[in-house]
Amino acid sequence: MKTIARITTVTALMLATVAGYANGTDFVISGPQSDTELEILESADKGKRIFRQDGDMVYLNMLNLYGEKVEIKVFDSSRRILFKEVIRNESTIEKAFNFKDAYSDSYTVIVRDSEGTYREIIYVN
Repeated sequence: MKTIARITTVTALMLATVAGYANGTDFVISGPQSDTELEILESADKGKRIFRQDGDMVYLNMLNLYGEKVEIKVFDSSRRILFKEVIRNESTIEKAFNFKDAYSDSYTVIVRDSEGTYREIIYVN
């Protein structure tokens, strides 16, 4: 009877862990991990890499299989909205933002869909 209870407990723990990773649960790891030290302070991208920076350009590439609503906003450091777009019924979302002639400031690109909110901070000197 104890063996069945242990196996059930271990199985439930494994399923909960796998479900958490599959759903993109945020996690925090810190401190030494065996011989090498690994420190991941937080993971908020839920497994998606939708932003890519290349010099003064920021590229947004996102797969939206079900064509759900996606909201894109760009803010400056004073929280003023510089760009806003709502996209519906598109399975692939691609945008390019050029910060070459932007004033020295920090800018935040925020993308919100049904799965979560993603952001990228750009610093222009």
